[in-house]
Amino acid sequence: MSRFWLCVWLCATALPAPVAAQSRAELDRRIARLTGLFEHAEALRVRADSVVRARVAVDTIRAGALRVVAARSIANVVAQGVDSAWRSLEATFGPSARAVTPHAIIVQFWGQAEGTIPYNDADVVNLPAQASADLVTRFVIQHGAAIVRSTEDSQLTAWLPPQFAPGGPARDRLDIVYIDLVTSPRSKAHRCYLGDLVACRAALALRGREDPILEWFDAADRRAIVRRLGRFAGNVDRCQRGGPDETCDAAMRALPSRDIPTPLSVAARLSLLQTALDAGGPGAYDRLRDPRSVGRPMDERLALAAGLGSSDSLLSAWRAHVLAARPHTVEVSAPVAWAAVLWGAMLGVLALRSTRWR
Repeated sequence: MSRFWLCVWLCATALPAPVAAQSRAELDRRIARLTGLFEHAEALRVRADSVVRARVAVDTIRAGALRVVAARSIANVVAQGVDSAWRSLEATFGPSARAVTPHAIIVQFWGQAEGTIPYNDADVVNLPAQASADLVTRFVIQHGAAIVRSTEDSQLTAWLPPQFAPGGPARDRLDIVYIDLVTSPRSKAHRCYLGDLVACRAALALRGREDPILEWFDAADRRAIVRRLGRFAGNVDRCQRGGPDETCDAAMRALPSRDIPTPLSVAARLSLLQTALDAGGPGAYDRLRDPRSVGRPMDERLALAAGLGSSDSLLSAWRAHVLAARPHTVEVSAPVAWAAVLWGAMLGVLALRSTRWR
C-alpha cells in the first residue's frame, strides 16, 4: 500500500461519521494517534523491504563518498563505472561532492539474475541489460550531480541550468555556443559577439533578473518575441500592428516567466561555468557555493570561483574560447569544385532541351 492511500485509509477510519466541533486537546490527541499509526505502518513496510532485500544477493560498492548498491551478478561492471563517476564528481565539485555521502544509489540492469532490488528512499538507476561501465558512469554522475546540486542556494539554482553535470557537452561543444552567439537575433547577444562585456552579462543572464524584460531585450527584441509567443499575452494585437513599444512591453509582462527566453542558450551558460571551473581549479565550485558570496551578482561569484580579479577577465576568457571554436569551413579541392561546376552545367543544358511534356 502506498503512503498516500495508507494516509487516506487512516484518516477515513479515524474520523467519526458526523464531523463535530472538537476542542484543541481532542484534535491534538487525534493527530498524535494518526501520526503513531502512520509511523508504525511505515516501520512495518521498511522491515518488509529489508527482509526481501536480504534475500537478494547484493554488493555495496564504495568509491570516495559514493555508496552504490548493485546485484552481485553485475557488481564488477558497476564497480568500474562507480570509480570513474566519483573521480569526475570530485574533479568538478571538489569537497562539495561529499554531499552524496548520506545517499545510497541503487544500480539495476534489466533482467539481472537476482531480480529487482527493493528500495526505500534511494536514488535508483535503471539501465538496459549488458550495460557498459561507461553507461554506468554517465548515469551515476547524473544522479550524483543532482544530489550535490540539491544543496545549492536559490540564486545559483536559478542561474545554473539543471542539465549541468560533469562530463557534459559544455567543454567539447563550444562550436555550438559560437553559432548561438553569431546567429542569435537578440541585440545583447550581437553586441556581446562584438566585444561588449556589459551586453555579455545580460545575454548570459548574469545581471538583470530583477527586470529581464527591460534588461535583456531592446524594443525590437520585445516586439519580435511577442510576435512569436504573443498568442498567450494581452495587448498582442496592438503590439503586432505596430503599436507603441509600451504595448509590447505590457504583452511580454503578461507571459508566464517560464516562457521568457534568455538571449543566449543554456549551452552558453554551461560553457561560461566550465570556463570558470577550469580557471579556478580544485576548490572552484566550493568558492562558487560559498555562503559569503550568496547575494552578490552571478558574474562576481563566477569570477571568485575562477580566482580572477574581475568578472571582465572571466567574460573575456570565455568569449575568446567561444570565438576560437568557430566551426571550420569545409575545404573542397579544385578538381572536385570544377567537376561540380561541369556537372551542374551539363544538367542545366539537358533540362533546357527537355520539354514540359516529357
